[in-house]
Amino acid sequence: MVNPDFVLMVYHDICAFLGKRFELRFQKVNFRNEPFIKMMKKIIYFSIILLLSDLPLTAQEVLLRQLAEARKISNPIVRDSMVLEAIYLLTQSASFDHEKWRDSVRFRCNLKNSELACLMQGIREADKGVNSINGKTSIERLSAIAKRLEARKNLSQAAYAYMRIGAIYNYILSHPNDKKIALGYYQNALQLALKSQSMFEIARAYDYIGEYYLSLKQYDSALKYLKIAEKTQISSPNKAVLPTIYSSISACYINKKDIKKAAYYHSKTEELFNNEVSYQDPSYIQYVKMIYAKAVANFFFKAKNYDETLNHCFKSLEHLNNNGKTYTYRSDFENDRLDFLEIVHKCYLAKSDYKKAYHFLNEYAETKNRVNNIVHTKEISEFNIKYQSEQSKLKISALENENLKKEAEKQSNLGFFLVILLLSLLGLVGYVYYSNIKLRLKNTEISQAMLQGQTIERKRVAADLHDSLGSTMSSLIYTVNAIDTKNLDDQEQNVYLHLKQMLDTAYNEIRLLSHNLLPEEFEKQGLAEALRHFVRKINQTKTIQFDLSIDPQLGRLSPKTEFELYSICLELINNILKHAHATKASISLAHEKNQVKLFIADNGRGFFDNDSDGKGMKNVKARIESLNGTWQYDSKQNIGTSSAISIPI
Repeated sequence: MVNPDFVLMVYHDICAFLGKRFELRFQKVNFRNEPFIKMMKKIIYFSIILLLSDLPLTAQEVLLRQLAEARKISNPIVRDSMVLEAIYLLTQSASFDHEKWRDSVRFRCNLKNSELACLMQGIREADKGVNSINGKTSIERLSAIAKRLEARKNLSQAAYAYMRIGAIYNYILSHPNDKKIALGYYQNALQLALKSQSMFEIARAYDYIGEYYLSLKQYDSALKYLKIAEKTQISSPNKAVLPTIYSSISACYINKKDIKKAAYYHSKTEELFNNEVSYQDPSYIQYVKMIYAKAVANFFFKAKNYDETLNHCFKSLEHLNNNGKTYTYRSDFENDRLDFLEIVHKCYLAKSDYKKAYHFLNEYAETKNRVNNIVHTKEISEFNIKYQSEQSKLKISALENENLKKEAEKQSNLGFFLVILLLSLLGLVGYVYYSNIKLRLKNTEISQAMLQGQTIERKRVAADLHDSLGSTMSSLIYTVNAIDTKNLDDQEQNVYLHLKQMLDTAYNEIRLLSHNLLPEEFEKQGLAEALRHFVRKINQTKTIQFDLSIDPQLGRLSPKTEFELYSICLELINNILKHAHATKASISLAHEKNQVKLFIADNGRGFFDNDSDGKGMKNVKARIESLNGTWQYDSKQNIGTSSAISIPI
């Protein structure tokens, strides 16, 4: 499908042209859909009829032939591009005045919906009036435009921008290395043109490279690229570059002293100018003709045919005098006059006609001074503009520096305030942190004191149970055993036996409790060994069997953790002994993922209702919470009870 940007550009040119001719006004067009593109093609083809009305019959034939050739192309992308390029040339050929053509471009820019048109106008503005002073500035502008065109995928237009950069390096700037730089830009332009499949830009790129080698007097290399450019141009409907190519080929053959071929290609140039409507721009015709004329004059001068040289030079000077006002392409009228005046001066000097040689030397000098004055005036103007620009920049920079200074002072004050605030916050954070450390130390001391107090109290209670209550129970059992049971009847015998059994049980429980409130093994060897000792004693009663499993990787824990876990075990084991009526129970103590896992289960009767047990369970819960642990309790009737406790460490 044809590029919508290109269709819009052609449409706007037609609008500009028709608007000037018929005072018509067109609305802004901003559509890019497929129906709009098809409609635009119809409008463009219809506009041809109106445009052709002011052109000579031969121009109509050339245009129709180019359109017919373009429509035969099989590739739809290339076909549409060639058709639109031919029509676009037609819109431009309606007037040879460059300023009017630029007005049509500005018309497109004013629509604000064609960035491509604005970029192309930017290329021409950057290329206009370029000289050795502002050359670098023009290159910077053209480089920015070229990069933007590449980003938009307008490769053919980007190629043209790079060609213009190369031309500035090749023709305008004077440093020897500039010509080498020019070739790089020409080659880059050629690659983009090949990617775009634009035959016109491909031919133009080859032409620029050929002219580059022509300026270096490498005529064989120049002919190689110029012949490729010629072949490409002949196969393209748009042959606008063909006269330049023929003129440059002719110049190459002149310098190679092949006058026959040079004349042949010059005649082809004249034929194009006489027959083709596309080449009726007078400034372009002057530029191309002067390339050939100067090459011929130099050829005869080198051949020492001074009369023929003078004949060509005087004809060219007369032609310039008659057509100087129309000469605006690339180099100006005065520069071409200088070239011919210099050759005339050298001819008369070689012929020893010193009077005429002196006359034309003076004319050359006057023309040179006039050209230099124009250049110097432009340079002074450029320097003045640069100076004013630099002064404005300095003023702006001074204002910016002043603003930056004020801003820096504000930032400094703000920074000072922030530093004070930060230091205050750091002080507050440090105070809070220090207070927390002191609080944690105090809590640790309290916990240790509480643990120590509990330990002392447990020892005291254990001693009291063993010494006081234990002795009392021993005396009571001794007294009961001393009773003579012979005189007791059967009922009394049963009461006696039951009492004796209860006393034995109470005595054993008191001994067990006194020994296990804080066993010696717990203080010396820790939780694991204390549990082993405790389970061995319980299993000696043979009323219930406990299985104990302790993880070998479990080492010593903190005193508080071991103390609380031991107390929890005592409470849960005591519940099993008193209420569960179980025959088997198990205790498991393991270390898993930074946690201590305690699991206690029995096969007893399950649910039971006991106030003392309720208090005991509350104590267990409180101890677990003090260690930030969790407790999963499960009790099922006639199945048993289980407790799974997890304590982080």
